[in-house]
This record gives sequence, structure tokens and C-alpha cells, in this order.
Amino acid sequence: MVTVTIAPALAVSGGTGSYGFAAKLTADGRACSGALVAPAWVITAASCFPENADGGSPAKDTTVVVGRSDLSTTNGVVAHVSTLVPDAGHTVMLAKLDKAATDIAPVTLTSAAPVAGTTVRLAGFGRTATEWLPNLLHTNTFTVGTVDAAQLVLQSPDSDACKGDAGAPAFQEVDGKSVLVGVTTSSLQHGCVGVEQPQQGTTEVRADTLAAWIGQQTAPQQISCTPATVWSQRDDGLLWKYVHNGPGDGSISWVTPTASVGSGWLGHLLAGPDGVVYDIHKNTGTADPNPDGTLKRWVWTGTKWTGGGKVGSSWQRYFTPEYVNRITVDSQGRIFAIDTTGALRMYAWNNTTGTFDNPGGEVLGTGWAQYNSITAAGDGVLYARNPAGNLYRYQYSVATRTWLQRAELVGSGWQKFSEIFSPGGDVLYGRFFPTTSNAKLLWFRRDDRTDTWIEATGKVVGSGWNTQLHVAADPSACAPSN
Repeated sequence: MVTVTIAPALAVSGGTGSYGFAAKLTADGRACSGALVAPAWVITAASCFPENADGGSPAKDTTVVVGRSDLSTTNGVVAHVSTLVPDAGHTVMLAKLDKAATDIAPVTLTSAAPVAGTTVRLAGFGRTATEWLPNLLHTNTFTVGTVDAAQLVLQSPDSDACKGDAGAPAFQEVDGKSVLVGVTTSSLQHGCVGVEQPQQGTTEVRADTLAAWIGQQTAPQQISCTPATVWSQRDDGLLWKYVHNGPGDGSISWVTPTASVGSGWLGHLLAGPDGVVYDIHKNTGTADPNPDGTLKRWVWTGTKWTGGGKVGSSWQRYFTPEYVNRITVDSQGRIFAIDTTGALRMYAWNNTTGTFDNPGGEVLGTGWAQYNSITAAGDGVLYARNPAGNLYRYQYSVATRTWLQRAELVGSGWQKFSEIFSPGGDVLYGRFFPTTSNAKLLWFRRDDRTDTWIEATGKVVGSGWNTQLHVAADPSACAPSN
């Protein structure tokens, strides 16, 4: 049977139906179908993303609607695709949503192979026999025809997948659950509006061959941590070095210093990876040649400080209450800062040249004046808090110069923290004052793969942090491990 590959989109020329896991993907005027396989993941055809054969952040902004069988309503969830992951054969694509559909049951996965002659149902949002752009999810039943090691062909006397159905799920009802059998990749489009085709046949990638891969990609995020250096800059200018042995699980295990490791730290401290510490310097007196706002870069070797040279100037705005929490360093050593215009700027340090690649900072976005705090918690991962205490997650890909995630609301009530810092791996520490004389440190961890908090209310991992001007952790102590 000769088939026609449908790219970028294949609707089922049958009846309507309601299956919450069914998804519609739209990008730059083209549309595909798909299925929710985990709260934050949709599977679809790779042909829906021709510019992203190898995955990564979508070349075109892609909207996903899931849990809405009638597109004219407001039911379900509307999200954007943040990341794409192709299978080894580059026939299907997993699309990571920037907002999880936590109230919608995903389609069930199985490792059982489909059997020829059995009945399956196909559900998609593409064309029908009479409509070019239907608002309703359409479904119909098919018989499994030929089955080979990778694919199966669906047969029906009066129906086929149509334009807009690429990625549509084929599934069976087993014990009251919808079990994914295949993912639509091509069709002869028999019975579809605008197509004259006497032959019929819809080709699917076998879902049972994908189940293990889907499970691996959508599994909860694991992190690997080393003991996290936590720098405490106190109001007398002394700098103290603590070590938290439990940054990965929030266990209360600390190495407490017996003496300070520096003095004259009266400005603003920024912790980077591998012992790097930036001092946004505050002049200490007539013997100090460095004016307010001088940016100095130090490296702690484990026993002493090296470096300390000037790498920037005029950073003194980050002394002020308005800007003190609007600057952070990620696990790769990049400084992210909100400037006076509300632009977010990135300063990437170059170890070869010993300078920033762009001393003025690369503008990554505008409108960041709405946030009074930003915290880097991984490679390009930023948590931004607004004055109301709402917490949002962003992720920026330096490799592709694109945002993988924008302004996903992940929490509320964060206004109580005087500062938020991170050892990486989507782990956050918050310092707050339940009483004026006993500041506490709370530990949180978020799993971006599942869009859930491993610890949402916060574990108390320390108390008595009262005299600190600032507290910061090595942002590379924790990182994803799977």
C-alpha cells in the first residue's frame, strides 16, 4: 500500500467524541493532534515540528490545548511547548508543556503489542469529511490491519486520518481505561474534505515500542548533589563559609565554621560555581581605592582567596532595597540582573579572556520590573517573585538563545522571604523571620519534569540566621542526573 506522509499535519472523517487526553497543537498556522501521556507531556508526530528534527526548544511558538473536546469552550488547559524530545527513529515527538495538565487523566501506556483484527479508536482535531477547520474532537473506530515491528495500519470502510490528525492517538478501551496503541504518522486521507482518494489506510507508530522511552523521559527528575557551600555575609562585614551536607533532600546536616574567611564585605555578595564569589563592593573608607559599585571577582580555593580584581563598575544599585534581590548567578556562572528599565540582562563570564563576553549585558527580555526577586536554580533556570508573593519559573537556553519556559506560576506566599537562593537542581532556600530574633532557613525542591513540588511547604534546615546581610549558595552543588 502506498501511503502519503502528512507533514506538518494529517481529522478523522468520522463522528465526534470526548477524550480528555486528546490534544491539539498549533504553530504558525499549522495544526496537529496528540495525546497527554503525563501531566506535563504530550506525544505527537515528529512531522509536526519539521524545524526541530533533533528536538530542543521549538523553532516556532506552539500552543497546546488539552482536555477540551469542543475548542469553542474554555475547558481544559492551554499551554505552550517548552521542549521537544524525538524518539530514536525520529517518527514521534514528546512535547514538554510549560504548564502541567494536572487535572486531566493521561492516556494509559502499555508494553503489549497490538493484535491484527482488533478494534481501536482514533481521535483527532483535523479536517473531517465536510469541515476544513472543525472545533470538535472527532473520533471513529478502525480495525488493526497489518502489524510489523515498528508500525501498524488501521483500516475502515468509510474513515481515515486527515490533515490535522498527525500525532493523533489510536487507543483501545481496556478495563475502563483508554490504552494507547499507536501514534498517527501518515494517511491516504480517504473520505477527507478536499481529497479524492478511493483507497484507505492510516499508518501508526506502535505505542508499545515507545512505552519504555516515554516512561524514561517523563519520569520524575532525579538530582545529584555535592555538599553545598553557603556563604553568609554578616552586617559587620565578616564573611563566613558554611557547608550544607543535605541540599538534595533537605536534611539538617551542617559544617559550621569556627572563624570567618574574610572581612570588609559590606556591599552585596553573589555566589557562583567552583568557589567563585562576586563582591559588589561598598567602599570601606579612605584607605579603600574601590568606589561603591565596583564589581570584584574572587575565587575561594578551599584554604585561601585568589583574584579579587575589578571586573565591572557602577553596580551599586544592587545595594538598595529595591534591587538587592534582583540579581543572581546560575550554575554556569552567568549573572542575571534586572536593570533600571526593567530589562533582564545576562553577563556571561569568559574564563579564557578573564572578562565578561558582553560587559554591558545581553538583554534577554523586558517587563521584568514586575519582579522584586530573581533566583537562579540551574542552567538558565530562574525563579521570579512579584510583590504579591507569586513565584514564577523561567528557563533560558543559552545554546539556542530562546526561552524554554516563560512565567509558569509555581507558587504563592513567597513574599515572606527576605531573600531566596539556590544550590541548583531546582532546589530553593528561603530566609524568613517568624520572629525578629530568629530567622530561619527553609528548604524547597521542585520537579520540573512533573511540574510538582517534592517539598512545597518548606523544611526548616536552619535557624538563627539573624545578622546576615546576605546569604548565597554555590549554584552548581545540585544538578539533574536523569
